[in-house]
Amino acid sequence: MTDPSSHAIDTVLSRFERYLRVTAHRYGIDEADVTELAQDVRIRLWRAHETDHPGTVAATESARETIRTLPTSYVVKTIASAALDLVRRRRAHRAGETRSLLDSSVEVALAVEAEGPLRVEAHELAATVGRCLAGMLPTRRVVVQLHLAGHERAEIARLLGWSEAKVRNLTYRGLADLREALQHAGISTERAR
Repeated sequence: MTDPSSHAIDTVLSRFERYLRVTAHRYGIDEADVTELAQDVRIRLWRAHETDHPGTVAATESARETIRTLPTSYVVKTIASAALDLVRRRRAHRAGETRSLLDSSVEVALAVEAEGPLRVEAHELAATVGRCLAGMLPTRRVVVQLHLAGHERAEIARLLGWSEAKVRNLTYRGLADLREALQHAGISTERAR
């Protein structure tokens, strides 16, 4: 037997399905994540209107009626709040992925297939570059690290949520800072002709 409160929530969600999709689109939530958003809204509505005495018929009827007659403003706020929380979770997840990318970006960018002395030299160079990057402004450092890891400017902008113009500017300035720091460390940055 289906829980009457669950049926009432399904009814509310079907009434607000279009608004939920519009809100998801407005906040940049992918179609694949709309189901997760709907589930989050469902849980919020259920938690906000669960009864203290779930076994009684009167309590169940009361909860179902309360859910069925929820004001539009309440449902709209619940959907917006759930959408914002989903966006925040996604950003935090992407930031974690970006940090893990950055931890190994210098070594990946400077990896050498050779054995012996060349590999040791590459690791020493990577360590020097890492020290030079550590002294840079954080915004420039993150862009340069992603650039050195082989990411395109558009991809960096998407990962960080910045404009391409900002990424281009930070890359240009960050690489200039890196060249200067490497020269101070005694490493030539001139290209062979």
